Amino acid sequence: MKCEVIRENLVAFLYGELNRDETMAIHEHLSRCESCVTEEIELRQTLRQVKHYHLVDLPAHFEQQLDEKLNPTLKAKPPAKFKYRRIILAVAATLILTLALEFLAYQFLLAPVPAVTLANLETRESIFESSKPKTAAQTPWKERVFQKFRERFDDDFVETEN
Repeated sequence: MKCEVIRENLVAFLYGELNRDETMAIHEHLSRCESCVTEEIELRQTLRQVKHYHLVDLPAHFEQQLDEKLNPTLKAKPPAKFKYRRIILAVAATLILTLALEFLAYQFLLAPVPAVTLANLETRESIFESSKPKTAAQTPWKERVFQKFRERFDDDFVETEN
């Protein structure tokens, strides 16, 4: 075995956690390698010293306190003045959006349509042309569709009366 593999398994060897074949291989290697024997001796001394210490239970909120000390940015809260700034900015943005929507609604939906009067027309001929009946090619398609709909609706209405 290589020294790296032996050093990785030395703690398990000292605690007796390896199977018989692995234990025998480590014994063989330790009989030939001085650096691994030195490593084993140091580990045995460390383990003896650790046995003298007994474990103490940690306080209930130890992890939370440790997190707070390690991450002071998590603990820091923005000052109250920034909180009020956010509220003021949110109210201002809402007010601006409301005014903009109201302006757009008035401009495009609720604005009064200027009435056409005879004074606005340029010539007398245009007045007389507007009173002439339009041919089918001159009427807009929407008006033609509505005319067909009205004719059909009127026919249905008349039939149900009889």
